[in-house]
Amino acid sequence: ERLALSRHNMAVTLLSAHDLDDVVSIVLAVLRDELAADYAVIKLFSNDQERIKQNPVLFIDANNEKLKAFKTMLEHKNTVCGKSTKEQKVLLFGDNADHISSAAIIPLVAGANLGLIGLGSNSSSRFHSSMGTDFLSRTGELVSASLATHLEQ
Repeated sequence: ERLALSRHNMAVTLLSAHDLDDVVSIVLAVLRDELAADYAVIKLFSNDQERIKQNPVLFIDANNEKLKAFKTMLEHKNTVCGKSTKEQKVLLFGDNADHISSAAIIPLVAGANLGLIGLGSNSSSRFHSSMGTDFLSRTGELVSASLATHLEQ
């Protein structure tokens, strides 16, 4: 019930988001707090080099070779929990990659691959491969819908 209420509150808050920055800050705050993640990031794919240059923390080139580390996950739209590869952790968490002992990676898809959400933990037992991913997947769908609306602007 607590998680369902949290997701409802997130949805209501996302409906009032004015722009992309609002969406990103809302999502990261909620996920970090509600899911006890030590690290929460969003990486959005873009072909707009100017946009990437202006905000390299949020945007990554959609043609970046390093995205191959997420190919299967994005093709199947699967949320994955547990151990991540070094390449995945570096792309998502940058300088904090060495601190990530477990992670949840949520693909953001709304017609096209929009990006990824990465949740990282210092604890190796926080996110594990046997945990259910339905809640995280539904969260990704909600976030994807909100992002798609604001990415068009």
